[in-house]
Amino acid sequence: MSSYGIMKIAVPSYNRVEIFKNKTFSTLLNNGILIDDIYLFVANEEQFELYQSELPQELKIVVGEKGMCNIRNFMTEWFNEGEVIVYMDDDIEKIVTKNDKTFVEALTQCCEFLKTSKGNLIGLPPTFNPFFNKDSGFKQGLYSVVGCFYIMRNDKMIKVNNVDVEDHQRTLLCYQKNKIVYRYCDIMVKTKPFASGGVNDADGRNYESYYKAVGKLYFEFPNFINIATKKIKYISNEEVPHIRFKPNPSMEIPKIIQLPKIQPSLFEPLCNILTRVTLDRKLNEEEAKKSGKYIGSFRKNFPAHRTNVFGTVKLRPCSAKKNGGNYFALSSASKKKPALYEELKRIGDIIVPFEYTSILINNNTVSGKHLDANNVGQSLLVSIGDYEGCNIMIEGKKYDAKYQPLIFNGSEMEHWNTDDLVGNKYSLVFYNITK
Repeated sequence: MSSYGIMKIAVPSYNRVEIFKNKTFSTLLNNGILIDDIYLFVANEEQFELYQSELPQELKIVVGEKGMCNIRNFMTEWFNEGEVIVYMDDDIEKIVTKNDKTFVEALTQCCEFLKTSKGNLIGLPPTFNPFFNKDSGFKQGLYSVVGCFYIMRNDKMIKVNNVDVEDHQRTLLCYQKNKIVYRYCDIMVKTKPFASGGVNDADGRNYESYYKAVGKLYFEFPNFINIATKKIKYISNEEVPHIRFKPNPSMEIPKIIQLPKIQPSLFEPLCNILTRVTLDRKLNEEEAKKSGKYIGSFRKNFPAHRTNVFGTVKLRPCSAKKNGGNYFALSSASKKKPALYEELKRIGDIIVPFEYTSILINNNTVSGKHLDANNVGQSLLVSIGDYEGCNIMIEGKKYDAKYQPLIFNGSEMEHWNTDDLVGNKYSLVFYNITK
């Protein structure tokens, strides 16, 4: 049984001609797939010439775009709506099938199944060991569809933009839309899903970009995801967050989201700056009354503490008048301490999965019960430093935000600190004061 006319197999590749030729391309041909059914997608004309010079002329090579998300979205647009496409990475080493099926027969079964199924996405077991894959045929639910090999009924509305976890994002978008994804247990492929090089490296991959990707996905789908840890060598020598899907996902979004723990080394440049900078002192209420500087010089239920606000602040009417009637302006601290401001923005770009206007930094602040009345929507809080205690209480429940960001709506949820601080603590709050 040949594959001709039954399926289309799409493979993105970047700077890996020999790997594609000796692995995926050779594996497909050796398993009965015809060259007419294979579509190779490359980043640009230079890559096109590179691959064309090393591969058979009859192989269809399509010039797409550079980067994993870009090329995947390009392929989605390139194929017809509703067309069933088999997507594979360029480094598939071996394919094994079960129940006496040939690869073409098993793949044809998947393609025919997707033509009439409720869902539009099929993945394979995340193992090449049959001992851990005792099931047969199709399973349905919320199963991680790994990007190295999946089959999809083309839906041009499903687009990915989260580079390091684009396969998890695609899985969740399809599940969110169709309430189901599938796992087909009769095909297993051997590959290295966390190998360096190839299309992913066109985007540049490191710990910071990976944490940003995982945090953003967890923020968007906290009801579908559990966070574990895993050592991925090309990202970090330490364990990094690893996404696992909940076996019984809920449709209810939690009010408080705690992102994965962050490696303290990410904050080292900030800590170095803070050793050379003194934050402004804010009075407590009693001091403010005695000094006559009552308005704006303290926060109710706060002790005297060191603090600064960076980014956008809201001006009082007299200051707004001088500012041409504009009530919003860049804070004075942002202008006086530009190095600190830039470093806070660098950190925010990595760990904050939503747009924000302002950044508050506090030093050794033990706050009383309060609401952040002027904040709009969700805020992100993370604490750093050599300290113990001083946990955050949110509506009576204790959380530890030390190197582990918390996201919640501080304007609606009463919060405060436990009064047991030992050591030197800095708290960073990223938030919005405008809609």
